[in-house]
Amino acid sequence: MPSPCRFRAETVIHAGIEAVYSFHEDPHNILQISPAWQQVRIEQAKPIASAGDEFKIIVRMLGMVSIHWHGVWREADRPNRLVDEIVRGPFTYWRHQHSFQTIAPGRTRMIDQVDYRFPGGWLGKVFGETVGRLQFRLMFADRQARTRRRLREQT
Repeated sequence: MPSPCRFRAETVIHAGIEAVYSFHEDPHNILQISPAWQQVRIEQAKPIASAGDEFKIIVRMLGMVSIHWHGVWREADRPNRLVDEIVRGPFTYWRHQHSFQTIAPGRTRMIDQVDYRFPGGWLGKVFGETVGRLQFRLMFADRQARTRRRLREQT
């Protein structure tokens, strides 16, 4: 089995680390930051992410394909890190780590690191390193911009 692919994106948010962490620990906020081409419906999620909690969402891509996602929060280390992993869904492996670092008063660096593996062995790996990486780049750029706007509106 090929090793997982890795995607990493970072941005600076003009809000304190506690505010950024609090925003991300509420799984329902994915509805506010998902790109327009992804319609997300939450089927199950507690209002605050805690290690061991499971969540279920359905992502509808471009209004055509529904993807069922069952995940679990592996870590909830306030205010530094949130980690979720896939239990069942479109990937054979998924680990998404959200890291938060104070860089100045009222400014937080947010880093999204995703280790993932598509099904299909080496063919899935090639797909993940090309098409998958492009999709993540577009999706996370959009999500990070929406997060920056939402947190700016809250302060």
